[in-house]
Amino acid sequence: MYAWYCDLAVCYVYMSDVDVSLDEDPGGEGAGDTPSALQYRTTLNRFGASRWFTRGWTLQELIAPSRRIFYDVNWLPLL
Repeated sequence: MYAWYCDLAVCYVYMSDVDVSLDEDPGGEGAGDTPSALQYRTTLNRFGASRWFTRGWTLQELIAPSRRIFYDVNWLPLL
């Protein structure tokens, strides 16, 4: 199966339970951060909490293509 997936150029990963458009509480942790740093940390937190990581993924499906692009519920690419 790895050889079959290796021929793919891109692995598109749709994360239906990750939404990067949700706003953080401006008075919460990281309030002094620049918007880009706060957005990056928020995205990582939501990414790591996704159900995607509990699924029985076939590892070669993810690692064989030379490129992976992750999208949130709104089809926005994750940073």
